Order: sequence, then C-alpha cells, then structure tokens
Amino acid sequence: MNDIKILLGGLPGSGKSYLLKRLINVIRESNGGKLKTAGFCTKLYVDQGDECRMRTESHGKSAGDRFRLYMFPADKEAEDQNLNEEYLLGEFTEGDKRVNADRFRTYGVSLLSDIPEDALVIMDEIGTFEQNVTEFTDKVFEVLSGPNPVLAVVKEREGSDFLAKVRTFPGTLFYNVTEENRDELAELLQVIVCR
Repeated sequence: MNDIKILLGGLPGSGKSYLLKRLINVIRESNGGKLKTAGFCTKLYVDQGDECRMRTESHGKSAGDRFRLYMFPADKEAEDQNLNEEYLLGEFTEGDKRVNADRFRTYGVSLLSDIPEDALVIMDEIGTFEQNVTEFTDKVFEVLSGPNPVLAVVKEREGSDFLAKVRTFPGTLFYNVTEENRDELAELLQVIVCR
C-alpha cells in the first residue's frame, strides 16, 4: 500500500466504520494476511450504572442516557479491552459533555507517536471531543502530513473548524459514505488501496 490518506465521512449509521474495517481486511489479505497498524479506534458505550455496553445504531439515544467514549489502540479489538479509566476520553448526556483533555494529551498522542514506517495508521473516529486539545489535533495533522498510509473516519459535525480542516486537509482523499453508496464505494476504494 502506498502513502494514500483516505478519510471517510457521513451521517451516523451510514457505514463509515464498517467500510473502514472492510478496507483494512482487503489490505491485510493483499499483504498475505499480515498488516502492521498504528493509531486508535474509539467506541461509545452506554453507561447503565453497574455496567456499560457498546452502543449500537439499533440502541439509539434515549433521554437521560449517559454515554462514555473510550479510545483503544487500533491493533486491539475493543471487545477485548477493559473499560477502565486509562481508556476513558469523556462522558456525555444530552446537554452535558465532560472531556478528559489530559487523556488526549497523553494517551491519545502516544497512540499517534513513534509510528513504524511500514504501518497503516487507523483513526476511527476523529470527532469533536478532541477539537480543543491542541496537542492531539496537532498530532492528527502531523500524521496526515506524514509518510504513512492513513485510513480515518471523520465525524459529521457542522460548526467544527477542526473537523472541517481535517476533511479538507491537503493530500487526503475525502469520501462521504451513505447507506446507498457504501458498497459501490467499497469496490472503488479497494482498487485504490491495493495499487
């Protein structure tokens, strides 16, 4: 895979992360089953008091739900991770958002640092929680400017200068994913990433 930088945007539930995983599998298969990755994956969990469960699109959002956003290394499956404070980026309910900026400054930056030259960088998802954490946003732009190939999901959010800059960053290819185009887009992007 060359140093291509592919960014996937779209509405929640459009299939951005699904498409990203599909592309990762294609790249892995084209490399004989081996693929070195770096970066991060975020997962949203619904806090139900004594337990958290991963949020799915079928769950939706209900008034009073408390959500917890976690970040994991891209080379690990989120389901295999402990939901401890080390990975917690923040919590929110409707109208109340608490961001752990220090977690982005330390843990988040570490996941985007010292990237091996032969690694594919995965960022799933770049969103609004980190938009005011300069150390982390600078690191995102550094990775997008660097030599490694990148596959990233970018949250759809109007009014975020950070996300607008990510989507239009020089040298990247941005694709808007919809339920209607995701399969066709998958075929197109498979050709691009396997050149």
